[in-house]
Amino acid sequence: MVKSRVLRPYRGRPGFFLVLGLADRTGEIEAKLWENAEEWYRRIRDLEVLEVYAKTEVFNGNLELSVDRLRIAREQEYRLEDFLPASERDPDDMIAALRQTIQRIESPHLSALLKRFFSDDELRQFFRAPAAKQVHHAYLGGLLEHTLEVVKLCDTYLEMNPALDRDVLLTAAILHDVGKIREYVYDRCIDFSDEGRLLGHISLGEQMLVQRASAIEGFPEDLLLRLRHMILSHHGQYEWQSPKRPKTIEACVLHQADYFSCQMAMVSSLIKANADNASAWTAYSKFLERSIFIGRSRSQLRPDDPARNPRQIMEDTNDYYY
Repeated sequence: MVKSRVLRPYRGRPGFFLVLGLADRTGEIEAKLWENAEEWYRRIRDLEVLEVYAKTEVFNGNLELSVDRLRIAREQEYRLEDFLPASERDPDDMIAALRQTIQRIESPHLSALLKRFFSDDELRQFFRAPAAKQVHHAYLGGLLEHTLEVVKLCDTYLEMNPALDRDVLLTAAILHDVGKIREYVYDRCIDFSDEGRLLGHISLGEQMLVQRASAIEGFPEDLLLRLRHMILSHHGQYEWQSPKRPKTIEACVLHQADYFSCQMAMVSSLIKANADNASAWTAYSKFLERSIFIGRSRSQLRPDDPARNPRQIMEDTNDYYY
């Protein structure tokens, strides 16, 4: 998939070559097309999918592609999952876990509400949607994965404090981020929809809740009020774009479960991204505002591990080589 395209002039002769930023779910690489560059620059669009035949070369220490030939691929020749990251969990297992949680709800009004939310079409959107563009669970299936983590954490709180309203807490845990099915688009890249940019998933989710609850005859107003508050307050702090702060015990639990799932996902993905790093520390995360200590040191490495060579170890905080 084309992430960028730039025409650059030759140094020793007239004309241009084309530099393409290409990517799939495994990563990104720069590619250079030396012939017919201006024609291909006009034909190719960002997010176009290409079939590329090329040789790998090393330039200034970086691997790149020197393109022999290319063509624009047809939609039936590729899958969206090849170009967007996806949850490592089996989607069928996650859907089954969500359905099992819904079946545990005993309140007839809340059970009816959840059934109105998860028709086959909306369930399909829910299990494919990402939970974020960048910050946490930012991949296909990320919303469902995050939701199940929040449900499990809320279940743990329920074991510690059985006085909590179980049905209200679990229903809110399932629905707290439901607005994200409208906040994001994820056809060729994960990005915000117009609704997402203008309203955000908290407002959208609360709106969806009111619409569906209003269609259920006799839905208690006080029950709807509690659920609306939990969706509007689940970010916990005004500076985290939360319209309200949690003011019921169930809302407090939901916020903490949501926060814990987000934080651990960010830390885990940062560690995973630095799995091959020789340093004992990850790269700096602008979202966490810190690096994370992995715990590897040169004294713990195998004798044949190349990371024992100090010239190959880069200190990420000071940006120099030992």
